[in-house]
Amino acid sequence: MILTLTFPQIDPVAIAIGPFAVRWYALAYIAGLLIGWRYCRWLAQRSPHGISADAFDDFLLWATLGVVLCPAKYRTYVGVVGAEAAFAEALACADRHGLAVWRARALHELGTIDLFDTMRTARLGAARRAAISAGAPATAAVVDFHLASAFVAQGRTEKARDAAQRSIAVAERLALLILPPALTVLAPT
Repeated sequence: MILTLTFPQIDPVAIAIGPFAVRWYALAYIAGLLIGWRYCRWLAQRSPHGISADAFDDFLLWATLGVVLCPAKYRTYVGVVGAEAAFAEALACADRHGLAVWRARALHELGTIDLFDTMRTARLGAARRAAISAGAPATAAVVDFHLASAFVAQGRTEKARDAAQRSIAVAERLALLILPPALTVLAPT
């Protein structure tokens, strides 16, 4: 028996008045921007670091302009390419200045991009080794969680189990928030 998931047939247009149509994804953008803006203002008002809630008003304006003026295809491509270039520069800077923890973090970000792009795990492995060498167990735990997820997707259950167990052990010891997701990766292995 093959299980399938049937998606409902939903009209992409939420509201149409004459030639003007508002699509569901536009409403999702609006809701996300407004909820995010209000949440950031709420956090800023409670921040002990003196962050101005008014700064998020400016952010809302620029974020809205970015969503409206920049097509999604361009945002995604430029975002990934730009992120990879930025983290490659961060890695080079960390290497130049001997910043071991920042090297591990840059490798982690580059490895995450690889994971989403090609499912390669080499840079995540390098990030894990760099985090351990730098004495950054929390970064190593998060990298192990990402490695476990990648190994599950690749069908490499033993490697997934090992990586998840490493992540869980550190997360329990340091009370990290990565613990619940790491446990969910361990469940199917």
